[in-house]
Amino acid sequence: MTTGLDPATLSALIARIYDSALDPDSWPETLNAIAEFRESRVMALVVFDTVERTMRANLAAGLTTYGVREMEKYSPLMPAPLWDTSKMQLDQPISVNEVMNISEFHQSRFCCEWALPNGFVDASATCVMKTPSRFAMATCLLPRVATPRDRLLGALLAPHIRRAVTISDLLDSRRIRMNRLQSALDALNIGVVIAAEGGNVLHANAEAEAMASRRKPIQFSNGRIQVRSPAATSMLHGAIGRALREETSLGASGIGVPTGEDGGAVLHVLPLERRDRGRLRGPAAAAVFIASSESRALIPQQALADAFSLTAAEAKVMLCLAEGKTLAEIAQAGGIAINTVRTHLVRLLAKTGSRRQADLVRLVHRLGMPFGGCD
Repeated sequence: MTTGLDPATLSALIARIYDSALDPDSWPETLNAIAEFRESRVMALVVFDTVERTMRANLAAGLTTYGVREMEKYSPLMPAPLWDTSKMQLDQPISVNEVMNISEFHQSRFCCEWALPNGFVDASATCVMKTPSRFAMATCLLPRVATPRDRLLGALLAPHIRRAVTISDLLDSRRIRMNRLQSALDALNIGVVIAAEGGNVLHANAEAEAMASRRKPIQFSNGRIQVRSPAATSMLHGAIGRALREETSLGASGIGVPTGEDGGAVLHVLPLERRDRGRLRGPAAAAVFIASSESRALIPQQALADAFSLTAAEAKVMLCLAEGKTLAEIAQAGGIAINTVRTHLVRLLAKTGSRRQADLVRLVHRLGMPFGGCD
C-alpha cells in the first residue's frame, strides 16, 4: 500500500485529477486512485441538499451499484450535525468527531444500518462546493477512526479536487475530448484562454476573444491576459506560473480569482503541462476559464430539474427566465396561458427557497454550464 507521501506518486495522482477535469468520464478511475492514496477503499463525490436532506448526486468508487443505492437511501438518516454546513470550510478536511460525538454517530441508524455493515466507522471529507441550500463533499469512507494522517492526505488533494470539480462543472463532457481540445474550447459558451509563463496568450476561444474586445472582464495587453484589478492580475499570473512549474504546489491559488468586475466574473486556472493539448501549439500552458455572469451559461434542463425536484415545465420556465424572457413571452412561446406560467413561478420560488424572480435568475447563473437553455 502506498505511503501517500511519495512526491512522484502525489504528482501522478494530481495529474490524474486534472485529467478528469477535461474528461469527466475518467472520474471513477481517478476516485479509485484517490481511495488507494487515502489508504481506504471508497472515495465519493457527493452533492447534498440541505433543505430536503437528500443526496442530489453521488459518484462513488469502491462501492457496488447496490451499495451506492443503499447509501443514497440511508442518507436522510444521517445525524443532524452532519447536515450543518457552518463548520465546513472549502478545502479543509473534516471528520465525524469534529462535528459530533463519534460514539453518538456509531449509535445512529445511518451508522448501524448502513455504515457499520459496510465496514465504515468514520469519514474524512473536504467541502468542494457550498451554497445556502446545497453542499458537495469529496469524501473518503474509512474503516477506522480518522487520524491526523487522514487529515494530512486529504489536505494535500483538497484544492486540486475542488479545482477539477469546478472546471468539470463548466464543461460539457460530450464535447470535451483531449485529442481535440482546441475545437472543443471554441465550441464553449464560456471564455477559455490558453496561457504560458507571465500570462502570455497562446490561444483564446471565441468567447474569450469577444470578452477581450469589450475589455470586460478580461483584456489582452501586449499579448498577456489581464483583468481590471492589478492585484487580481498578479494573482492570476502567479497561479499560471505555479501551474507551469509544478502543479502539485498550485494549491488553492488560481481558483475563483476575482476580476474586479461588478458582474462577479471569476477565473479558474487549470494546469495543462501534462495533458494532451491536441492541436494547441507552444510552450507548456495553463488554461484560464472565465466564468462570467454575462455569458449565458445555463445548466441543462434535466440537471436543473433533478437538482430542485422540478417538473419539466417548471425547469423550462426557470431557464427561460434566466435567458431574460418575460412571463408573457414564455407563455406565448410555450402555447400556454400566462396564469399557468405564474403558477410555475410560484412553485419555483417555493422549491428553490427563493424570494423573488431575480433570485431564480441568479441561481441559474451560479449553476452555470456552457450548454443548454430554453429552446
